[in-house]
Amino acid sequence: APQTEKTTTTEGVTASLHQNKVVVSIGGGVFLISELLIVYAMGLTKKQGDEAWSGDFTAVQYALHTYNSGWCSVFLGYPQLCSFFTFLTLACEALPLLLILPYKPFAVRAFIIPLVIGMHLSYHTCLAVSAASICIVP
Repeated sequence: APQTEKTTTTEGVTASLHQNKVVVSIGGGVFLISELLIVYAMGLTKKQGDEAWSGDFTAVQYALHTYNSGWCSVFLGYPQLCSFFTFLTLACEALPLLLILPYKPFAVRAFIIPLVIGMHLSYHTCLAVSAASICIVP
């Protein structure tokens, strides 16, 4: 007699019974979040000893001066605003580390994901870098 496949799903974990074998798979979201955590944690680690990022907060000003796409040069006249943008960039890169919080995961993700997307869109808008580097480099 042919065996039927039985599938049960509980909170992102899927277990399938197929031909007397149990296969358990964890949703792809866990791996995507893990990858984000690694990418952003490495980016933050690399920036910790850099004076422009953690000392005088001139990293955004330097990036705008070096890779300016045109209209964003207006920000170069406001060094305090550029320092705030540097701090904001560091904060946005630290936010994905909060994705693993078990408390209200939907609310946390609904807050963090748009901020990180906005950060990457600001890279694309203000800096003359390729689209591939926007997707790859935080």
